Amino acid sequence: SGDWRARCEHCLARRTTSTRRLNTFAMLALCALAEAYVLTARGHASQSRLHPVRMGTTADFKTGLTIEFDNSVWKVQEFLHVKPGKGSAFVRSKLKNLETGNTLEKTWKAGESFADAQVDKEEMQYSYMDGEDMVFMNMETYEEERIPKGDIDKAEFIKEEMQLTVLKWQGKPIDVQV
Repeated sequence: SGDWRARCEHCLARRTTSTRRLNTFAMLALCALAEAYVLTARGHASQSRLHPVRMGTTADFKTGLTIEFDNSVWKVQEFLHVKPGKGSAFVRSKLKNLETGNTLEKTWKAGESFADAQVDKEEMQYSYMDGEDMVFMNMETYEEERIPKGDIDKAEFIKEEMQLTVLKWQGKPIDVQV
């Protein structure tokens, strides 16, 4: 599996005009994805290689987009593309940390890359309120998931026995789609 690194270095050494536009990081990422595809096709891939990291740019920003940044998962709440008369374009964004609930205002360079968060969706039914936690149940496995009410946007619209989609990141519930 170390072959791809040698091939990447070989590709970088022989860059043509069309590949010169790609930076070194992009070339290495493309080669790693190609190797992950080959390993998956052969059935020798590890669990981490089954879901390669997808990259997005600031052109992909939209309200509600979930991204990975600073080893945490963030949701884009607001964004604004700014093209000043002098200087390069940039994007102002307001991000909400879905683990801690903190908000962050970050300025990105136009076209800057970020990792898309690998979010799993699970259909669940809202069961009841337990203190400050809302309890959801997977109706296929009957497993319960407790999520603090303060972590859920639009929690006031959720009624008992309502079918909802619970979003999970790295096995932890982070949000509920109403």
